[in-house]
Amino acid sequence: MVKRIFWLITATLIGWNANIHAAFAQADPNKILRWAFEQAETGFDPVQTSDWYSSYVFANIYDTPLTYDYLARPLKLKPSVLEAMPEVSPDGTTYTLKFRKGIYFADDAAFNGQKRELIAADLVYSMKRVFDNKTKSPNLQFLDGKIAGMETLKQKQRDTGKFDFDAPIEGFTLLDRHTVRIKLAAPDYNFLYMLAYNNVTALVAREVVERYGDDIMAHPVGTGPYRLVDWKRSSRTVVEANPNFREEYWDAEPSATDARAQERFLPLFWRTDANKQMSRTPAMEVTYAYFAMEHPLVGGYTLEKIALRRALGLGYNTGDEIAINRKYQARAAHSPIGPGAFGYDENFRTIASGYDPAKARALLDVYGYVDRDGDGFRENIDGSPMVIEMSSSPTLRDRQLDENWKKKYARDWHQY
Repeated sequence: MVKRIFWLITATLIGWNANIHAAFAQADPNKILRWAFEQAETGFDPVQTSDWYSSYVFANIYDTPLTYDYLARPLKLKPSVLEAMPEVSPDGTTYTLKFRKGIYFADDAAFNGQKRELIAADLVYSMKRVFDNKTKSPNLQFLDGKIAGMETLKQKQRDTGKFDFDAPIEGFTLLDRHTVRIKLAAPDYNFLYMLAYNNVTALVAREVVERYGDDIMAHPVGTGPYRLVDWKRSSRTVVEANPNFREEYWDAEPSATDARAQERFLPLFWRTDANKQMSRTPAMEVTYAYFAMEHPLVGGYTLEKIALRRALGLGYNTGDEIAINRKYQARAAHSPIGPGAFGYDENFRTIASGYDPAKARALLDVYGYVDRDGDGFRENIDGSPMVIEMSSSPTLRDRQLDENWKKKYARDWHQY
């Protein structure tokens, strides 16, 4: 398997103050993080990409208006490049954002040798790009229908073939150089989370996009802590500390009752070698298999199709996957909400992901998925061979997961 390499030339963590905060200084070139990607990245234009590996890179290059306090439980939003959290109208339709002054993009030829300050208009331009048909953004779903007046711009592009970035719309009002008011088409109290999602609100500069045009994927320029210095597609990506990056302080707010989070709050240089230890924390990720609902075999909503999907789920042993494939570095999910997220319930349990071969066999029997030719495998209701197809990524990890699925059903299907 070919692995793609992502290098970060890291910044040194130094200093402290009365609030036990840590600041970033210039990068130490002797500190390098090497990270092997399992798959090729797409590129580094946030609105045109949706894969993890591209995001891993450009999340270090671009800022979003908000970010997360990852030590808070549950996780909570906090300002990134804003002076404070946005002001939200009582009806949930108006969000007012005031950007901090003195935040600058990394140096780039697009700025003609001048320092380029981040301003409120950059957010307006960045969000409008999601709607531009030219970007073919896979992330349009997150904003489509949300911004007041945006349908007018979209229709104008359909009529003229060009997206007019300068046309005013109700959804965006620049109150001053650093303040913007966003008006939504309908109340949405969850819109704050879009302001922390780098695929829709990563802050880009118009000059950069216009200079590099169709090659913008290879020229990410942001206000974040790193900048791209080398990229060989599908082979090697190198970023280094951005010398224009602002002075930034570690200001997490771990719960007073969370001893592990309190320990992590201490600056790294306060810990001695004797205190080194491995710890495991559930990541904010839920991995699952899903069915193609228009597929002729497993799709559809008739009772026999529902029964087949249910039997397939009941016949899969998640515990085996956790033990064999994931080396016990995972937990069985009982809901889409994971540990650390608001709404997570440690005690919630569901039978939907349970392993019950007997119930699977009973469902298949009742709905006519039986072994008619005596070969030990069940056929479809019409007597045709039952062939289950799966799509997965071409990585060693997913190949092993596929083998686990295949082994399970190839070995046990005759029992069902």
